[in-house]
Amino acid sequence: MEVKKVKVFNIEGAIRGMRNPLQSYKSSDTVICGDRVDIGEKDLSLMKKLTVAGKDHRKFLRQIFVSYDVMAPEYWWKQYHTYKVSTTENSTSQMHTLGQRLLNRNDFELEEDFKGFDIILEEINDLICSWQSNKDVVVWRKLIQLMPQSFLYLKTCTTSYEGLIAICLSRKNHKLKEWNLFIESMFQNCPYLKVLVDEIESSKGYRNV
Repeated sequence: MEVKKVKVFNIEGAIRGMRNPLQSYKSSDTVICGDRVDIGEKDLSLMKKLTVAGKDHRKFLRQIFVSYDVMAPEYWWKQYHTYKVSTTENSTSQMHTLGQRLLNRNDFELEEDFKGFDIILEEINDLICSWQSNKDVVVWRKLIQLMPQSFLYLKTCTTSYEGLIAICLSRKNHKLKEWNLFIESMFQNCPYLKVLVDEIESSKGYRNV
């Protein structure tokens, strides 16, 4: 699994909107220079307060947008689809691309000692060769039916900080190591996301916010 090309947008706009209710713009102390964002102590304090107060109060998080590419197996994407709210994705097309070339172990998320998979891979490539030679729909159906959930799909996704916080709270320390890799990538590339997640987790009754 791989997470790359993480980009964060509209932090400045979200902070400005965060201060709209009380028109407390003069208190804002965030400095933004190009791609660098230094959230000031006053703004961060308000962000934490609103974040912990619950979804109705932290609407500004819905305005911080995140775009990223993920190469992940089908079994992980099935869980990711739980977070369809405020998310969008465009994926590589199995319908259009599967069968264009032979596959190898790097096309799947596999444990290194999973040697028995080579038999399955051989069957898959036999079907691909057959499909390439005759374009038989029956062969195509067999190929689709045989493809394991470990097959890697590349998808370009967009979501918000609110969506990422929901993921971090529910999937942190999950038994699927892919979730831990995804969350750590978000923490490393999304400014102050971990700070806000930690603030929620340390607050009383955070699972209800």
